[in-house]
Amino acid sequence: MQDFFTLKMIFLRKIVNFLIKTTSIFIISSIVIANNTVLGSNNYDINKPIGIEKLLDISDSIPIENIYWDMKVNEIISNSKIPKYIKSKGFKIGYCYFKYSIQIKIKNEPWEIWLCENQKNGRLYGISIEKGFNGIFFDNNKSKTKLFDMLFKKLNKIYGPPTKHWKECHNTRWNFTEQYSWYFEKTTISFVIRDVPLQQMAIHFHKPTGKKDYGPGICNVQPDDEK
Repeated sequence: MQDFFTLKMIFLRKIVNFLIKTTSIFIISSIVIANNTVLGSNNYDINKPIGIEKLLDISDSIPIENIYWDMKVNEIISNSKIPKYIKSKGFKIGYCYFKYSIQIKIKNEPWEIWLCENQKNGRLYGISIEKGFNGIFFDNNKSKTKLFDMLFKKLNKIYGPPTKHWKECHNTRWNFTEQYSWYFEKTTISFVIRDVPLQQMAIHFHKPTGKKDYGPGICNVQPDDEK
């Protein structure tokens, strides 16, 4: 039989081993948490436009993987892989101040991507995919598109059924307008048919405003009213 001293040493050795293992686990966990915290401070995924890279192949024009809401628009321009941005005089529509755009192709149709910025601080507020857009007015010869079905199917595939659908609205020309919107925690996506007869439409990605959306023009019936 082992004497009391030997048993005591075995017991103390077990305690020391337990403390060493516990301390090691604590140190490793602290390092992992610290690393995740550092990575998290530079990870803007939760503040990025959701799914835009699945809708359009624009990586050769806009470094979408490095774009996040509230980023300085001038920084986006300087980080662009190819200097294709067109600078306009600047104009404001709603929450957006538009100054920079870039020409793209969707199914061989000419479209533009406009950077929507906060005019007060020059930070990115939204990304607007437009056609024949030059401010408040549109170039009727360039704004018409035949891609409604394709774009709507892709939006549904990426985001699921729209959260809201405005379908009884009209613009100042009294032509019908429609809007399909998807609402997420960090991004709102709106597919706006500004003029149904003229087939003018746009897709908007932007930070949630926290304010009620009243639809594309004059709407007699709101989606919430139909519930």
